[in-house]
Parts: sequence; structure tokens; C-alpha cells
Amino acid sequence: MNRKCNTCGNYFDISVLWVKKGYYYCNICHNNPIETISDVNKTKRHYYKTLLRKYIKMSDINVPEHLYTVFGCLPSELRFHIENKFIDGMTWDNYSFNGWHLDHIIPLFSAKKIEDLIVLSHYTNLQPLWKNVNINKGFKYENKTA
Repeated sequence: MNRKCNTCGNYFDISVLWVKKGYYYCNICHNNPIETISDVNKTKRHYYKTLLRKYIKMSDINVPEHLYTVFGCLPSELRFHIENKFIDGMTWDNYSFNGWHLDHIIPLFSAKKIEDLIVLSHYTNLQPLWKNVNINKGFKYENKTA
């Protein structure tokens, strides 16, 4: 009986395939695992979130051009944009893990390609949300204009 390797897509006799978590892998793919696009996107999502936390604290002097391109504004303009969306009680002093979070309106998780991550990192896709609201929202996106 032949089965398809979940990585390379080639068919092999089931007796020579490795089985891991319900997926089949040939000897070559089992011994030489490659990153899937979701692994790459997960790493990049983390990178852009970390970059955002650093960028928002930067001064406008000597901002690297690639960061300006990703976020679409200077750090001071980003702070101003976020401040205009503050809900009662939000300040920069309670911007923390237990306070309010910077939320991506359309979640970075929805990105299918690296280019999508850059588009979704734009400052217009950001909003401040209290921790509990952000956690309840999770990876959901409700298009309120539709």
C-alpha cells in the first residue's frame, strides 16, 4: 500500500514511511526536516511584534528607513495615533502585559505570506485594547464595515 509523504509529496510503500502525529514522512524528509511556511510566518510574526514594541519607544531621530516603511509613520506619529484611540483609563504608564495591549485589528496570524505581515504591521491596523478584551478577541477579526 502506497502513501504520500506529507513534506515532499512523493508516494512510497507504507512500510518505509515514518509516522509522526498522524503524518507520513519519507526517510529523506524525516531526517532533513524543513521549515514550513507557517513556521516561518510564526517567527516573522514574533519579529514584527517585538519590533513594534521597540519602535513605539524610539525617538524620531535617525529612524531606520525600513522601519518607517513597515509602520508607515514616525514613532511620535504612532504614539499620537494610539493616544487618539485610548479608552478611559489608558495611559502609557499602564501599557503592559497586565494593562492594555497594542492589538492588530486584522491579526498578524491571518497573514499567508511575508508581504502580508508587512501590510498588517502598518500603524492604521493598530488599536489599544485592555488585556481581557484583547485575549477574548484572540485571532478573530470582525469586519464592521461590511
